[in-house]
Parts: sequence; C-alpha cells; structure tokens
Amino acid sequence: MSKWNNYAKKLDAAFREAQRAYEAEVAKLNAAQKARDDAFTYSPERAVGAAAYVLEAKKNTATAELKAAQENFTRAARKIVYGYADTVNNLKQELSDAVDAANLVDPAAVDSNALALLNSGIMNAADYRHMLEQFKDNSTMRRMIGKYAKDAAEARKNDIAESAALRVLSNEAGRDSYSIKETFNNLADVSVRYMGNSSPERHEYAQRMQAHWDDGDIREAIDTF
Repeated sequence: MSKWNNYAKKLDAAFREAQRAYEAEVAKLNAAQKARDDAFTYSPERAVGAAAYVLEAKKNTATAELKAAQENFTRAARKIVYGYADTVNNLKQELSDAVDAANLVDPAAVDSNALALLNSGIMNAADYRHMLEQFKDNSTMRRMIGKYAKDAAEARKNDIAESAALRVLSNEAGRDSYSIKETFNNLADVSVRYMGNSSPERHEYAQRMQAHWDDGDIREAIDTF
C-alpha cells in the first residue's frame, strides 16, 4: 500500500455510490414491470360490464406507466454511468496533480549521508538498489539516486552487466510518478468499464459488469495501491 492509497479508496467509494444509485433505478423499473405484468395476469373469471372497463383501464395505465418507467430508466442510467465516468476523470486529474506536486524537489529532503555515499564512487548497482529502497517515500532522493546511477552506468559502460543494471535502476527511479499514475489510471478505466459504460440502459448487462468490482484481483488492486 502506498501513500496514495486514499485515491483508490475514493474510487471504490464513488463506484459504490453510483452502483447504489443504479440499483435504485433498476428497482423502479422492475416495480413498473411487475405492475404491468400483474395487470395482465390471467383470471379464470371473465370481467363483464363496468368491471371489464376498469380492467382495461388498469392494463392501459400499467402499460403507459411501464413505457414511461423505461424511458426514465434510460435517462437515469446514462446520467449515473456517464456521471461516474466524469467523476473518475476528475479523480485521475486530482491524483496526477498531487503526484506532480509531491515530486517537486525539496532541499530539506536531501540526506547528507546518502549524498556523501553517492559522491564517493564506491557504490555498485546493488548499493544503488538498496539505497533506492531506503528512500522509497522520498522522491527528491530517488531522483538524485537515479541521476547518479545513470552517470555511473555511463562511467562503467565497459562493464556491460553492471552498466545495464545501473540503467535499469535509473529508469525505475525516473518512472516513479509515471508508474503511480499509470497504475491508478488502469484501475480507474477498469472501473468505468465495469460500471457498464458501453451500454448503461441494458441493466442486466450493466449489473453483471458491476458485480466484477467485487472480484478478488480488483479488491487486491485497491488494497495494495
């Protein structure tokens, strides 16, 4: 779990809120469908006279109300699902801005002991890796370590294996902010698909998709982000 996990939690909460709103609209539609079905339920006793007119009126009313409920559901479902997609886009931008701000260099975050080691020339790829892990929550130091590792890779280019390991490490250090954004954006995009974004008015399909949000890999992705 990273310090950015609260964004995954926000995403999860937004999904649940939209899901509950969608389920409420489905319930309204189902109620209208049941009322219509009940109005057309077969009765062995044949209605005659005024009773026949009342029965026909009930059928017509239930049919009209079902049609209205279907139209209302389509509008509401699209509003909920597409509105969720807008919320997700806002969350993606919010995270991106926060990560960028957090990754600005901070002189107070520079560790003098680590800097002395970086300048000593005694470090190998394993040392750089160990130091990078030590400063996993310090973006300023990680950027410095990546720069030093890149310079070391160039200085040791005759040692192919060592140089390659240093370049890999340097690239990893430089990808910190990108990796965070990429991981979150992938999860966010999956959530939009699972909300039923491709066909929100088809509630059977949308609710099948929404059920996947409880899949183990999704829960793990949220918990470990």
